[in-house]
Amino acid sequence: MIIKSPLDDDFYKFMMQQAVLHNYPGVMVEYEFKCRNDTDLRPYIKEIQEEVSNLVALTLSSDEAEKMLAIPFVKEDYIDFLYHFHYNPDKYVKIENKNKKLCVHIKGPWLQTILFECKILAIISEVYSKHEHLKRLGPDAQCKVGWERFLAKIKQVEALPEALEFKFADFGMRRRFSYSWHDIVIYNLKTMLPKEFVGTSNVHLAFKHGVKPIGTMAHEWIMAHQSLARLDIFQRTAFEVWGKEYRADLGIALSDTVGMKCFLRDFDKFFAMLYKGARHDSADPYWWGDELIKHYQSLDINPMEKHAVFSDGLNFDEAIKIAKYFFQRIIRSFGIGTNLTNDMGIIPLPIVLKMVMCNGWPVAKECNDSGKSMCIDEFHRQMLRRYCG
Repeated sequence: MIIKSPLDDDFYKFMMQQAVLHNYPGVMVEYEFKCRNDTDLRPYIKEIQEEVSNLVALTLSSDEAEKMLAIPFVKEDYIDFLYHFHYNPDKYVKIENKNKKLCVHIKGPWLQTILFECKILAIISEVYSKHEHLKRLGPDAQCKVGWERFLAKIKQVEALPEALEFKFADFGMRRRFSYSWHDIVIYNLKTMLPKEFVGTSNVHLAFKHGVKPIGTMAHEWIMAHQSLARLDIFQRTAFEVWGKEYRADLGIALSDTVGMKCFLRDFDKFFAMLYKGARHDSADPYWWGDELIKHYQSLDINPMEKHAVFSDGLNFDEAIKIAKYFFQRIIRSFGIGTNLTNDMGIIPLPIVLKMVMCNGWPVAKECNDSGKSMCIDEFHRQMLRRYCG
């Protein structure tokens, strides 16, 4: 069984689920899987189906519930809901061979389906890794290749001047090589880089190793509001509802759901003051950071009091370059994912599982990088572009 704990998931999934419980408990959604290259995943369908079916056995323990409740902005009613929550993949998840490729479709109440995304992606990645990576690299690949590359990253960070204040978190659950390798990575990051490593997005491993769970919102939170609010104000509505839910906690706004231009238009002085900063997840990071800094300055806000979180497919070489470029211009931090948890000598799967419908209406991700955009309805895409520019 690949997923052994209900908390083996990204922190932002739980925080979005809490917000859904309190604000949109009856909303219906659909998600679809996409592999951004032509890797044939059909040989693994049966094993993936079995692993996803195993999710039904997951239940929150009393110890896990207590640890979640210790987080100040996690509400007691949500933990009571989560304690009694049961996965129902047979009802909500369909995995099949369709159009000569692996298809995963999730449909049901947002409240009941939101926790499937990261777990299913981790399952697909680990099943693929087991069959393909180990077959090509041999049974010692995880220790030999991965460990050598990991140690090189440690040395790279250790060599940085302390004055640079380089801080990073692990964001690598969804495309990890395996749970066991992810576990090794977090343990050693905490041990070897206690000043630079600030936490992990994976709640289970954060609690296991005594580090901070990291995360705020994901694209689906903003995308859903394309259906839940008027299209011309959907992004501002998403930021407003989130702000009311968390009262300035979890204050990093995701900036690229419909592009930086639209984000900056909606991220007015009210939101710029309320939120601690913004997260970069597509487009040129240097251009993005320059635009964010100029935006804060135009609002008479000191950028050195705000955070820029970079998380777009980063490796340590690029993260360090970005850290140096924005040194003493804005507070910088980095979410590094696949390069930490699946740097094993073979290109990892570029897989996503995105919301495509909300309450029967198409929703879209139209980000700065067209390769990351996703929409199943061209009319909605055109309408979105009309409002967002």
